[in-house]
Formats: sequence, C-alpha cells, structure tokens
Amino acid sequence: MDAERFVADRVRRMSAYAPITPVETIARRIGATAESIVKLDANENPYGPSPRAIAALARLSDAHRYPDPDQIRLREAIAGFSRASSRESDLRAGADELLQLVGMAFVEPRGWAD
Repeated sequence: MDAERFVADRVRRMSAYAPITPVETIARRIGATAESIVKLDANENPYGPSPRAIAALARLSDAHRYPDPDQIRLREAIAGFSRASSRESDLRAGADELLQLVGMAFVEPRGWAD
C-alpha cells in the first residue's frame, strides 16, 4: 500500500524537520568538550535543573509509577494559579506531541474510501 497517496499535497511539499545538532557532535567537530559548550538553539537550560527541582524530585514517593494521564493535580494547580478552568489547559510531552494532535484534528486524510 502506498501510504504517501493519503498525505495532503501541502504537507508533502513541506521541508523536512531539521533536528538540532547534539552537543556531543558539535564538541567532536570543533575539538572541545561537551561540558564547555552552551547551546541556546533548542531552549536548553545551560545551567541544568535548579537545586530546588532536584530536591523536589528526590522527595517523590511514586516516581516508579506511571503518572496520571489526565494530569489532574497539575491542571488544578495551574488553574488555581491562572484563575482559568482546569479544562482550559492541555498538557503534553513537548510541542511535537501537541502539533501532532493538532494535525490529527485538522488535516483530513484523503483516499480512505478509494
């Protein structure tokens, strides 16, 4: 089956996603250590997690369990902070997942009935 025939022409003409270059690759290329490189092109924090975040993670008692897929506690905390309804926020594993869901909602596949 040729799955490409189901892809919209406008999507097929798009440029391919160019992922960021890993810091290890840059280090090898320029003869430096990975620790000496600060990259700002992928929204990375050059300082690492804050000590408060590390301490909070250390206090987790259920890190070995799958999290709530609806993120109820986090959504309620955001709602309390923002004064918005907890149903008005959508939490995802990064922008790529959110963009995928938007595409699935609004890009109509073609040829399924052919």
